[in-house]
Amino acid sequence: MARQVVVAAIGRRTTYDLNEATLSDALLKAQRTCAFTQAKKAAMSREHEASEPTTWQIDPKGLLRKNDQIYIPVGSALRGEILACYHDNPLGGHFGIRKTTELVGRLFFWPGMRTEIAEYVESCTICQRNKAKRHRPYSVLTLKEQVFDAILVMVDKYTKAIRYLPARKDWNAEDLAEAFLKE
Repeated sequence: MARQVVVAAIGRRTTYDLNEATLSDALLKAQRTCAFTQAKKAAMSREHEASEPTTWQIDPKGLLRKNDQIYIPVGSALRGEILACYHDNPLGGHFGIRKTTELVGRLFFWPGMRTEIAEYVESCTICQRNKAKRHRPYSVLTLKEQVFDAILVMVDKYTKAIRYLPARKDWNAEDLAEAFLKE
């Protein structure tokens, strides 16, 4: 029973390699340099006096949050680090756009997050190489009016380039020359 609890806890792990102490310091530093964050915190202190409920709050560490998600400032290098941690990490598994957005969205928020995650995942070279492309089945090949039953193979002795031309067994030299000139 105890083993199942540990396995379940590991399976739900969402922070991967983010060092919380280092991340918290970096987030505080990034939020201190962000004009929007400072303006929002100032507005929240005025709203707090008016006691109006809001989706924004400041946690005990001083981090600005929206709906319990940590706000990542615009232009912060932390966005790239977070995306790399949740998408590129071997524990992350190179998930697609939907799953990566879900994982990042559990803890973090920034405007345009879905778009930025989509661009990041679509530009991932490992995903492009390894994920199967989903597309419509190939259609039936259309046959040309003239049915060929042979292939003329030509090899350039100098460059060793090979050229293939569709042909028919009943063609004479003139027909082969004409087909060669058309191609």
